[in-house]
Amino acid sequence: DGEWGVRHPNGSWSGLAGLMQRREADMVATAFTETFRRSQVMDFTSLCVFSDYKAFSYKKPSSRRANLAAFILPFDRIVWLCGVIVVCFVSCLFCWNGNGDPIFKSKLESCWFTIGAALQQGRSAWAI
Repeated sequence: DGEWGVRHPNGSWSGLAGLMQRREADMVATAFTETFRRSQVMDFTSLCVFSDYKAFSYKKPSSRRANLAAFILPFDRIVWLCGVIVVCFVSCLFCWNGNGDPIFKSKLESCWFTIGAALQQGRSAWAI
């Protein structure tokens, strides 16, 4: 409906805030202004790095137990499996067709380079 979230007189919400209230969404990633009323429907994260247009908000699970594997929860298992398969495939391609670059001389180094590229870490040491 093109709305971020407006509270209706009956207490329900429209837009993204409504999706969070009805638990139709676990997380939204958008420029969402934190207000007191919206904070009663969803939890907002504290931004470590200021960004003009990006923020994450999610509904906290009702369980108070710490979940050490919580970072994998936003994606389904098939998404993680596909990611691992792609990293392995691209690593093999780099190893097979490395064009003489020393960084691709072994499968392990090709794998580390591919994981670093996927995580936007880049290359720490350039071969001379």
